[in-house]
Amino acid sequence: VSFDPEGLIFAVGIDSQQVRLYDLRSFDKGPFATFRLPRSSALEWSDLKFSRDGKTILVSTTGECIYMLDAFKGNLLQTFTGFSNSKKLKLQASFSPDNQ
Repeated sequence: VSFDPEGLIFAVGIDSQQVRLYDLRSFDKGPFATFRLPRSSALEWSDLKFSRDGKTILVSTTGECIYMLDAFKGNLLQTFTGFSNSKKLKLQASFSPDNQ
């Protein structure tokens, strides 16, 4: 679970293949957006983080990749690879203060 910078929207990862966005003010109505990523049996999601401007979401995994999604449309913007995680540790990525 990750909250946006305003503290009003939160993202939930479901079955390491869906991100659901909820508005805290109308949580009882269910998610207002659901984004799907391709499912990989080789990894599980370990963390979600909104960027400081709330425009993107990082999806950390237990594999050898981290995803960056558009927080409004759910489009996959970037897949970060090039590192080894043979022990399947729960990776955790974050944004720098300038959202880089």
